[in-house]
Amino acid sequence: SLDRPRQSAVLQAISAGGNRGTLATLMQSAVSSLGQPSRPGACSYEFVEALLALVMVLVSYTSGWSSLADVGIVPLLLPLLQDTSPAHVPLVSAGLRILEAMMDFSTTAV
Repeated sequence: SLDRPRQSAVLQAISAGGNRGTLATLMQSAVSSLGQPSRPGACSYEFVEALLALVMVLVSYTSGWSSLADVGIVPLLLPLLQDTSPAHVPLVSAGLRILEAMMDFSTTAV
């Protein structure tokens, strides 16, 4: 793919930014926005969907999985699994696919 050379730049960017990283901060904000859509600064459904799609692409590469594990993406996705809104079923499903892919790559998954 033409985007593969950019993968390392994306991975470096998501692991930068303090001790949690840019992607981790965005994911935490996005998942919490689903439960409070009217709060100031809440992320839109479309933004959450796009963010989950990005994470799904990244988790499909070993280097992406490793970077996502390093920024602690798994605990950030867990609150998504508690979302019972019928409108959010596609997002919850995307979160489950990401967690499944993380477990598939992990040699320490229980």
